[in-house]
Amino acid sequence: MEEKTEKQSVYEMVITRIIEQLEKGSIPWQQPWTDAGLPQNLFSGRPYKGINVWLLAMLGYKLNCFLTYKQVQALGGKVKKGEKSCPVVFWNWVEVEDKETKEKVKKPFLRYYLVFNVEQCEGLPEDKIPVVSYPNDPIQAC
Repeated sequence: MEEKTEKQSVYEMVITRIIEQLEKGSIPWQQPWTDAGLPQNLFSGRPYKGINVWLLAMLGYKLNCFLTYKQVQALGGKVKKGEKSCPVVFWNWVEVEDKETKEKVKKPFLRYYLVFNVEQCEGLPEDKIPVVSYPNDPIQAC
């Protein structure tokens, strides 16, 4: 990936991540993600939705639990040296006042956060990290 001096928009960041995976020969929306579980925020327990599912699941970690840098610190852990974060997208509608009409209008609000997988961290409490279990044993089911 080329070094960019100008700030990328959230849209450009998402497109860049997907193109990087395609260039590696990986098609992000065709990967088997079931073993690692659906991506979720370890701190809040909330599952990620929308494009965030692909952005995080395509990274190929054994456990799809992610944290922001501040959340890692709040749990008493730290991010391993040299680890790279992954952006997740957040959007919502916000009410703003139209400058011309002075009426309140709803506009989309878009931003991103940078998160790390639990494998990229050290010193996290063991009781906070879920154990990976495989409820479907295909050999036994056969």
